[in-house]
Amino acid sequence: MSNLIRRSFSTSSSAKTKVELFYDIISPFTYIQFELLTRQRKQWPSMDLRFTPTTIVSIMSKSENMPPMMVPAKGKYMMKDLQRISQFHKIPFKIPNDFPQFALELGSMKTQRFLCAVHEQIGDDVSRQEQLIRLFFQKFFTPTGERINLADVDTIRSVATEAGLESDFVQKAIDGMTTDVIKKKLIANSDIVTELGGFGLPVTVVHTDKEPKPPMIFGSDRLHLIGDMLGESKPPVLN
Repeated sequence: MSNLIRRSFSTSSSAKTKVELFYDIISPFTYIQFELLTRQRKQWPSMDLRFTPTTIVSIMSKSENMPPMMVPAKGKYMMKDLQRISQFHKIPFKIPNDFPQFALELGSMKTQRFLCAVHEQIGDDVSRQEQLIRLFFQKFFTPTGERINLADVDTIRSVATEAGLESDFVQKAIDGMTTDVIKKKLIANSDIVTELGGFGLPVTVVHTDKEPKPPMIFGSDRLHLIGDMLGESKPPVLN
């Protein structure tokens, strides 16, 4: 087990098991997984849900993968698939009208660095993290199709303020997002995913000691496996 994975591999307590969602706001299936995992807290009391910002661009590059949108048939199917999934799970959602162009030309790197800086300041305050992450997802995948600009610092500031973060706190995170410390931290988070065998997002890691290294679950349709790894008998809440 590498040092990166070893640092991430831990259980939160004897009573709960850490379940870690690696996320990037620009990833639509990660939004689905984020909402589904947060629904399971009461259903699965042994789960200690945590969130780790990463960048899907780095993960796909290191794993020599390519975005589904680069394959026309995959991109077309993905649009229909996401519409069905979001409707079934009752998650208000729409892919931005200019999603392929925005994802390829601008992307979410600035937002992910900002979120990484926020995580470093907030620490284990999962509730505040969750509120901020959800608002970014909601404003990017808004049902109108009119997304926010994840590459614009003023937009990032506005969303963070709306999420209830204090102005001084937000400014400190904005200042921090340009530092080498935060840039390296975000890369390190991406390296954890690829070292576990990841090739895209969402990736959910269940920090159980039943296997030599923590098992990685890819996608947003394998909640039953996560519940089983936690030893939970109740099925996941889907809608």
